[in-house]
Amino acid sequence: MKQWVMMLVAAAGVGLAGCTQQTSNSGSASATSREQAAKDYLTGPKQRGLTVSNVNTLTQTDLPSNVQATTAVAFTGESQTPMQVMTFKTQAAATTARQYYVKQQLRTYTDRRVLFTAERTLGREWFTKYQQAIFRQ
Repeated sequence: MKQWVMMLVAAAGVGLAGCTQQTSNSGSASATSREQAAKDYLTGPKQRGLTVSNVNTLTQTDLPSNVQATTAVAFTGESQTPMQVMTFKTQAAATTARQYYVKQQLRTYTDRRVLFTAERTLGREWFTKYQQAIFRQ
């Protein structure tokens, strides 16, 4: 009986050690998934049935000089509204770009080094729908 309990405890210890390793692996997978390209953020709006058409990948030469995006994509949303999603190396760079686009009278939202912009012709409710679809995937 004593040997049976010892074997059971030893087996449980091995199982727990495996769980710890799996937890650290899933942590590194999360870190990798955070490094999405701007185009990847369009999956959420598409899955929710929001209009995403005329998708174009933008290069640094397509962007204003003070917008230092890592990746960027332009697309057309509801009511033919031009929109953009951009990723940045730092949140500070995303904030600088946001300030630029605010001065251009665009609706903007930034979080986790990602910036979403849309022309003001898009109503606030629609902007919120796209924002939630982009940032909650």
